[in-house]
Order: sequence, then C-alpha cells, then structure tokens
Amino acid sequence: MEELLKLVNPNYVRNFQEFCGLQPREQCGAESGVHPSERSEVSEFAPHTPNTNGFRKTEYNNYVKSRIDNDGPACVYTDKGRSSRPSLVEQTPYVIKYKSIYYVAKVGSFFGDELFYVIFFSFWIWNVDSLVGRQTVFVWSLVMYFGQGTKDYLRWPRPPSPPVFRLETAHLQEYSMPSTHAMAGTAIPVVLFYGICTRYEFPAAAGVVLVSTWCVTVCLSRLYLGVHSVLDVLVGFVYSMAIIIIATPYFKEFDTFQQTHPSAPVVLFITGLALCTVCYPSKDQHSAKGDAVGTVAVTVGLSFGLWLNHHLGLTSPPEVTYPYAIASPTVKWLALSIIRMFSGAFVLALVREVVTTVSIKALSYLFRLEKPDKRHPTVQTAYKFISYFAIGVCTMWAVPYVHTIMGICRSQFYYEVS
Repeated sequence: MEELLKLVNPNYVRNFQEFCGLQPREQCGAESGVHPSERSEVSEFAPHTPNTNGFRKTEYNNYVKSRIDNDGPACVYTDKGRSSRPSLVEQTPYVIKYKSIYYVAKVGSFFGDELFYVIFFSFWIWNVDSLVGRQTVFVWSLVMYFGQGTKDYLRWPRPPSPPVFRLETAHLQEYSMPSTHAMAGTAIPVVLFYGICTRYEFPAAAGVVLVSTWCVTVCLSRLYLGVHSVLDVLVGFVYSMAIIIIATPYFKEFDTFQQTHPSAPVVLFITGLALCTVCYPSKDQHSAKGDAVGTVAVTVGLSFGLWLNHHLGLTSPPEVTYPYAIASPTVKWLALSIIRMFSGAFVLALVREVVTTVSIKALSYLFRLEKPDKRHPTVQTAYKFISYFAIGVCTMWAVPYVHTIMGICRSQFYYEVS
C-alpha cells in the first residue's frame, strides 16, 4: 500500500508536465509567449479536504505530506473540514512550450465532458447503431455513478498548485480519487469496440489502435492539465475495466428486460431515484452528486424510451443476422446525419428548457420555498433527475419518432433489438 500511495505525490504530475513542455513563467523570460486562454489565474479553488474518517484522512494526509520532496511546497490540507465556499490560493504561473500537446490534452479532456456525451451518444444512437449505443450508455452510467460516488466517499484532494501547473479549473469543486475522466475514457471506447466487433465485420487491429489512442489521450490529459494524480488515473482505469468485465456479459438480459417487461419502467425509475437519493454516499452540496444524478436519470430515460418503442409496436426483430458488413459513409448518409442531429438537438434543447423551468417552479412550490430556487439541495436533485430523465426519453423515443414523421429516420433504427 505504501508503494502504491507514492503515486499521489504531486511532484510526479509536475515532472510529467515539465516533460510535456510546461515551464514556470519566471524561467521563460518576459518575451516568452503565453497563449491568451492559458494565462494562469491568481485566484483559484484550493484542493479539497479529505474525509475525516480513519485512513482516508489521517494516513493519507500524513503520508502525502511526508513524501513531498524537501525542496517542494507541501500540500495544503487542514483539519477544519470543508467549508461552504472553497478557499482561494495562488496558482503556479506557467508557460506552454508545445501548443500541440496542449490542444491534444484539451481534446482528451473534452472526451470526458457532458457536452461530448450528449453529442456523441445522440449521434451514435440516431445515426450509427442504437443497440451498441445502449450497451455503451449502460456501462458508462455504471462507471460514472460508481466513480462519482467513490470520489464523494473517499474525499481525496486534487493535486495542489503549487507544485503542479493547473490548466483546468472546471471541476475543482469535485474530489479527485478516482479520475472519472479516465474511467469514461476507458469504458466508452472499450465497450464500443466490443459491441462493434460483436455485430460487425471490423478489423480488430484498427479497433485496438483507436481504443488505445482514445484511452491514453484522455488519461494523460488529466496529468498534463494538473487535475489528477498518477494514482487517480491508474485507479480510474482499473476500476473502469473491472466494471466493464462484470457488467458487459449481462447486457443482453438487461436490454431484453428494459424493452419487454411490463414493470421495467417502474422498477428502473424507483431504482434510479434510490441511487440518486438514499443510496448516494454524500449529502455535501459541493459533491459530484449532480453529475451522478444526471447520468442515472438519462439512462433510466433511455430505458423508458426503449420500452415505449417496443410496447407501441415500433420495433421488430432484425431481418438479417449479424455480423454485418460495415458500409462506407456516403454523402446522403452524412447529409441525413447532420439533419437528424440539428433537428434532434432542437427537440432536446426545447424539452430540457421547458421541463427544467416547470420542474423548478413546481418543486419549489411543493417544498414551500418563498421563490423558485434551483440551488436548494432537494430541488436541485429532483429537477435534475426529472430533466435528464426527459432528455433520455426523447433521445430514444420522441426524436426518432419525429425523424420518422420527417422521413429521415435511419432505416435500421427500429430493428436494432437484442
């Protein structure tokens, strides 16, 4: 355990950043160029305080502090617990020497953001293969839920700055262990590759290269951007692979259940609601619970949309058995894909805006608040669950139905059943 915990040392992250071309500003001279979007801010969220329970605080804190090199600054940890507003610390100024590495890291970071999930999963379901898309979403939701829940249970801090250069500040109010970017960056390409190889004639060597490139890019981006330790990324990768190995063999049974069982919507809705409330390991308002709620809710919504498709008689067994040959993209396919994406995005944006607004007002009234307050803990959890649930239903049921009315629905969409 002691050898493994050495990997939380932030100096390893600093060394990797310097190897990739990040340098302290004072070492580069006034004439050194700094990309306008990369000028480090003086004020930044401080790393979070670990949990006060047993090993997760005392041994972890003491160990990390003892392992920082004598010539490097120590981690900023306190025994006062987590305040309602994170404290501010000065960040180590930096200069980017290799802009190409920076842009690759930003792409890797984007592969773990909500906007990417919305675009990628919608595109895959509407334009490529909804069955493989459902399988990927199923495993992704497990990976993200357990990853976010583990973060809020362990409450380990992010690498401090200094010594690391922190190039990303979007997720600093979340804890560090494990890296959910690394988990999603492992789960999505691996499960996609598995699903594609199961259903299509696909060259395995090309798949291995693509999966490896995707996974490595996302994982190393977390170190380059200074938001995770080496141990965070390593645990995230192993954690994700364990969930994939356990969950993937049960996908066919789960897919059949969520489509055909009369009670599937009720069972899945209650289960999802329980996971987002009584079963979630943290009530902290600065936790990653919001992301976990969104992940679970959209997955439950997709399941309900799939159930509607089946019980409304829209789906049918495939006419041809797999493995299928992969057809080359055509101009017509590309044009229809763009139309599907824009029309689908319009429907999702409209539904989200309406449902979010109405649910916040209704929930605030229900809980007897003086005025609508989406930041109220109970209202926040409830409206996010309702909104993302509606997005999931629309992605799998409403949008394809609109596409059918418009005459642009993909011909095989309703035949992609397990």
